[in-house]
Amino acid sequence: DESQVFSAKLNWLRKTEQAAGIDKLFCSTFASVRGTQWVFEENEHLSQLVKEVEYLYQWVVVEPRDERTFEQAQRMLYTDKCVGIKLHPLNHKYGWEEFGDTLFSFAAQHRAIVQIHANVDNAIISCPMRTNIRT
Repeated sequence: DESQVFSAKLNWLRKTEQAAGIDKLFCSTFASVRGTQWVFEENEHLSQLVKEVEYLYQWVVVEPRDERTFEQAQRMLYTDKCVGIKLHPLNHKYGWEEFGDTLFSFAAQHRAIVQIHANVDNAIISCPMRTNIRT
């Protein structure tokens, strides 16, 4: 049932990934995707949860108008349980023209993988990558 994807129930996600033969789950919280008001708190919540759940890893969401999320990302990116930065320009209502240089220079500085839910067709964006996932 696809409607379960948006409920963010960890047990359902785990069951689904195991059925597909996947042993690690990389995520951000749905609340951090839907709007800007909870990004900082949701990043902190997920950072704690990934410490408690072995198979769970975090995408840290950066909201370019909230400096605290850059500070979070700088801290979280160097943990074993953060896979990179996740951006939501469409849901968070910002454009690349205003924030692209800031976001991508930050990502490049930290050699972070960036996942984007872009609001442009056929967007191809790259930046230097690193990984600290231990398997």
